[in-house]
Amino acid sequence: MASNVVESLRAARGWINYNPGPPFDFVAGANPATEEQLTMELGRLHAAGFRGLVTNTMAFGLERAPQIAKECGFEHVVVKLWWQDDELLTREKANLDAALTAVDAVCMGNEVIQKGVADHDRLVREVNQARERFGLPVTTGFQPPDWQYFPDLATTVGDFSFLNVHPWWVLHRNDPLAAAAWSPRLTSSSPGPRPCRPTGSLSCRRRRFQAAQSLPKRPRAPRPRTRSASMKRFWPLPCRSSGSTPSTRR
Repeated sequence: MASNVVESLRAARGWINYNPGPPFDFVAGANPATEEQLTMELGRLHAAGFRGLVTNTMAFGLERAPQIAKECGFEHVVVKLWWQDDELLTREKANLDAALTAVDAVCMGNEVIQKGVADHDRLVREVNQARERFGLPVTTGFQPPDWQYFPDLATTVGDFSFLNVHPWWVLHRNDPLAAAAWSPRLTSSSPGPRPCRPTGSLSCRRRRFQAAQSLPKRPRAPRPRTRSASMKRFWPLPCRSSGSTPSTRR
């Protein structure tokens, strides 16, 4: 991997978006991840060849993940501040301060506009403040609808982009091959004007694709992807397009 984390996100393929296995549940805040669990699971991922790690929170036990990952041999760690509410965000920032030497970049929240946690202006302020506070590259995680209404999320906010690309895995989580078959359609048509379900008409998908084609063109560059893996299963689902899609700005 490149020594620069943003260049590594752009060019390398050994990245994974990590979530500990059961009984860990960061949404409910129950059953925090233990150091023993983190050491075992991150060690297995490193042994499988992964060298870049993206975490989902800096709380609920995962605040120890950056240091343990580096001890396991990971070269880069991007930490996500989950930002479920302001109280949790404050705690996560403090935990990040304590782990800063093991962190290479920060993702300020995930889909916070879509979830109604914060508006666009507040998100931009938090990203800029994080860049000053932590002195690291910063981004935020967002869905195609957020990008549709706020194109700057993919062009000027932060230092790189984490666009979430989910190939209908919520509907097809028990059939990963079916989910993978949908990924080209989702990727090519995601910035369209309204959502289309997998059962949507061909004309609906065509309208979304045409809307995407009308967006301003940018120079083509490699589009690296990070795989997502919950340790409910050791190996990631066999989908090429999953988790967050980082891209750099030229």
